[in-house]
Amino acid sequence: MDPLNGLLQLSASEKAERGLEHTLGEIAQQPGTWITTFDHLHRRQIELQSFLSRVGLRGLAQAPPITSAVRCIICCVFAGSAK
Repeated sequence: MDPLNGLLQLSASEKAERGLEHTLGEIAQQPGTWITTFDHLHRRQIELQSFLSRVGLRGLAQAPPITSAVRCIICCVFAGSAK
């Protein structure tokens, strides 16, 4: 068992003792949210390219469609509310 799954298997009281009530669930759900975010951005690719062009990033608007073979130029970084 990997360390994250080991921690996820702790009882609620053990998680509370370690201050892990919410953080573990947040970490465990991250990969699914990354896929959802990629799918959302991929569906809105034309709109995003148009926006980038309007704000002066014209070279990016000429980039080929996002596929697994194309290196992404823009990184979406989100901050959570875990304490």
